[in-house]
Amino acid sequence: MVVPEEDPVVLRYVRDSSYVTREAAGTYTGPQNGQLVHTEYWEDVQHSGSCQIDVFVNRARLVQKVCTKGRCTVLATSKIRDFQNLKLSI
Repeated sequence: MVVPEEDPVVLRYVRDSSYVTREAAGTYTGPQNGQLVHTEYWEDVQHSGSCQIDVFVNRARLVQKVCTKGRCTVLATSKIRDFQNLKLSI
């Protein structure tokens, strides 16, 4: 299949960094069996952290644009402009 001159190639990077932490859900301090007790309750909390980066490259191997989706905060806020018009040697 031949790609037309105008159609860029899309390089896609996907990262799933979901994780689970055990966090305090609540406490109870009060009488129990004639004594003062303090009880802490814990539960598992799911955190999602997926990131997708699409890099559009033209036939001259120049980066046309970079799009992000999800939690790509470090790259999205500071480095995307550095990719524009970058020449790839692939």
